[in-house]
Amino acid sequence: GAGTPAGPGLAPGPVRRVHAPVLEDVDGFFAAVERRMDPPTRLRALGARLVDGAAYNRILYAAVEKGGNALLNCAMLECGAGAWRRALLALADPGSGVVLLHCARGKDRTGVASALVQLAAMEPRASIVRAYAASARILAGRPDPGPGPGREARGDAVDWSSLRGSPAEAMERLLDYVEGRGGVDALAADLGAGPDWSARVRAARGAAGRPVSAPEAAFRGESP
Repeated sequence: GAGTPAGPGLAPGPVRRVHAPVLEDVDGFFAAVERRMDPPTRLRALGARLVDGAAYNRILYAAVEKGGNALLNCAMLECGAGAWRRALLALADPGSGVVLLHCARGKDRTGVASALVQLAAMEPRASIVRAYAASARILAGRPDPGPGPGREARGDAVDWSSLRGSPAEAMERLLDYVEGRGGVDALAADLGAGPDWSARVRAARGAAGRPVSAPEAAFRGESP
């Protein structure tokens, strides 16, 4: 790729873009949402799916609104395994140099990926939660990039305002979820990145410095 201006203490070099659309699998995402419904709601959803697709979609969207960021962050790790594998392998690549993580808003997909790296780096839980919660302050006043996953594809309106913040509780729930999956290495292995992913991340990031998210770079006044 083209060269990029050097940041503080960094030499200029080529830029490699890794595209990892983890929410591209819309059906996989909403299947994960359905699995998290309470039994009565899930039974109602299954019945609607048989006779009324639009009603089924509305039930799914209501579940996303109710679950908020906590549901979004956990459900996205159960879809798009190929995209997650690409992202995780890039983060553990010793030749990748400095890494800038970003997505449309810079807090959901970016926040989850950043949390996985921080877990691999053995950062304290409180530090991971605090970094995620800071996104709402960093992004305050910026325009919303548009609809969330699958809205255009399914054609139904949904109120995504319930997912615009970055509540600490949502990250707490995500960290509990990763622990429930056996820890970050077990999760990375399930996603195809190998069982020793965290050790490879520490080796790669130890040489280049930890990844910086797009909101964090903007907050620092740096240019990606």
